[in-house]
Amino acid sequence: MFQDRASALFGVAGLQVIDVEAGSGSVQCVRAATDHPDAAACPGCGTVATRVHERVLTCPKDVRRGRDEVAVRWL
Repeated sequence: MFQDRASALFGVAGLQVIDVEAGSGSVQCVRAATDHPDAAACPGCGTVATRVHERVLTCPKDVRRGRDEVAVRWL
């Protein structure tokens, strides 16, 4: 699986940074998605889904770049 440098900074297998932009003030906004093939599998039985049932957006807190805040939006 290919992982670019921006994605590798997070150190999370399957995380793919898809966009980065400057937000208001010193805030950087990073949009990321899970591209790992196991993300489509049921955690209980391991059955792989054949269609998307839902998408979940999470916004981890306390992510920083030096003293600047980083707003992460992870789909």
